[in-house]
Amino acid sequence: MAKKETTIYEIGYNLIPTASSEEVAKEVGAMKEKITSLGGELISDEYPNQIKLSYEMIKEIDNKNVKFNSAFFGWIKFEMDSEKVNEIDKMAKLSDNMLRYIIIKTVRENTLHTPKFTKPGRKTSSDDSVEVSKPEVSSEAEPMNVKEVDKKIDELLEEETDL
Repeated sequence: MAKKETTIYEIGYNLIPTASSEEVAKEVGAMKEKITSLGGELISDEYPNQIKLSYEMIKEIDNKNVKFNSAFFGWIKFEMDSEKVNEIDKMAKLSDNMLRYIIIKTVRENTLHTPKFTKPGRKTSSDDSVEVSKPEVSSEAEPMNVKEVDKKIDELLEEETDL
């Protein structure tokens, strides 16, 4: 019997900020349970944290449009049969606490980029780091020879026309 082809997905979601911590935990647990019940494998996730939204979002609640400027943002990365991922989509659409969500195909590897910064002139402990230092600047500028500058410009222009 051949193994079905699976795909790596990530669901990123915003939950309404008026949801209680118990409702947020219940929502996350329900999503994870749905994924595993459909034969999916959880890879990684980030529990929702409250964030300020870049723009106002509107959700209809009890036949009224409610505006939100913040939300609980979280994500779950999982592997699943591509034929079953629509069930996750249906569940998210039906959730009362879901403000917005997106399901994308991705890769298993961690794609978060966290650059390492070092203080100028100091080296980090890793072997592949580069020492960063401020360039030396002379407080006294050397006088410019106008004839030499003109000669160099003429040479560069001649090279340009020869090409």
